[in-house]
Amino acid sequence: FARLCPPGRVRGSSGARGPQHTAAERWLPVPGSAAPDMAARRLELPCIPGQKLERHHDEIVVCGELFHTGRRVITWLDPRGFNAYETRCPYQQKEQQAPPPGGTDSQHHTGGGHPGDLKEAFAMRYGTRKVKEGEFTTECVKGGWDLQSLQRLVKQIVIHYDGCGTARRCFEVLHNERHLSAHFIIDLDGTIYQTLDVKERAWHATIANDTSVGIEISSPGAAPLGELTTISRWYTEVDVGKKLGEGATEASEQSTLSDEETTHKSKERRRDEGMLAHSDNSRKRIQIRLPEELVGKEAALAGFAGEPMVQKLVEGSVHGQALVQFDFTLEQYEALSGLIAALRTALPKIRLGFPQTANGELLRTALPAEEVLAFAGVMGHFHVQTNKIDPGPAFQWALLMDRMRLYSS
Repeated sequence: FARLCPPGRVRGSSGARGPQHTAAERWLPVPGSAAPDMAARRLELPCIPGQKLERHHDEIVVCGELFHTGRRVITWLDPRGFNAYETRCPYQQKEQQAPPPGGTDSQHHTGGGHPGDLKEAFAMRYGTRKVKEGEFTTECVKGGWDLQSLQRLVKQIVIHYDGCGTARRCFEVLHNERHLSAHFIIDLDGTIYQTLDVKERAWHATIANDTSVGIEISSPGAAPLGELTTISRWYTEVDVGKKLGEGATEASEQSTLSDEETTHKSKERRRDEGMLAHSDNSRKRIQIRLPEELVGKEAALAGFAGEPMVQKLVEGSVHGQALVQFDFTLEQYEALSGLIAALRTALPKIRLGFPQTANGELLRTALPAEEVLAFAGVMGHFHVQTNKIDPGPAFQWALLMDRMRLYSS
């Protein structure tokens, strides 16, 4: 994908205005083939009515326009996609009441939290981006957001971890249980799920919702030091060269960590201590394994044997709280890099940078509200809200910025 479809390249439009690509861009790269000579492809071929326009399934949708990411993308329009436009709970098959006449998302929801009284009409999980710039506000509310207008507003990306572990479970919780949304969810294997057009106001980061794009990264999350049970059950140690058996469960792999006669608490304490001290020089590797209750429910991840990039628990602090967390997978960092490169091409106000201290180090606390609204770049959820710690201490900000500079060059 990355070689054939450079991130950020425009493929055209999926909206009512029809294809926006030029004749020079009408070539369709074939997987495994070299990029063609564009000079040889400058042919003014007619558009035949009924002709199918092939997709490469690495495109994201921004105001109906398609932008390549170089990574696998499943949109809400695709089979197995997650659709945040749904006005019902797709897993519960229960129709919900329509919103009251004249009602807006701000009357029920502040973003980043539970919408409140679910007895009220609450069919939608997203809203319309709003700005207060006189004539500009009227233009966008009446005519809707086109790409040129959106480029004047959106200047931030907010990165979250879902705490649910998988993209499927993340969408289920956001959509059905919390009535929230995020534009993108990146699964453990690096698959990017887009749930809404970027023009929509997803509900993910309170005061930053109008000016940001929300990205959830699948992870069991971070935990206070000494309280590792919740996250460590997602990981196991395996001998180098020995793959975790397909369909393995938490119970079936427990014997790799301790004897059967050991008590449950002793098992988990020994496992946590071993993973905390683990290093890249060890003859064992830490791999992701689904908890027993999710085995058989994650068909999209069947056969995937991922592992955290850093091969030990990472210790760090957010808002002064000591935390531990396993790193994200290489596939997730690659997907995130391609996604952000595409977003920065579509929305050039998003700068290459993250909140820093005066010494140039990552800021590990929330920004004041006025600075959140003024910031242009990539933020963590904890930069927006004092009650949030995602994407956690293990997230490699420097690695992401290095990859972004590579794409920029």
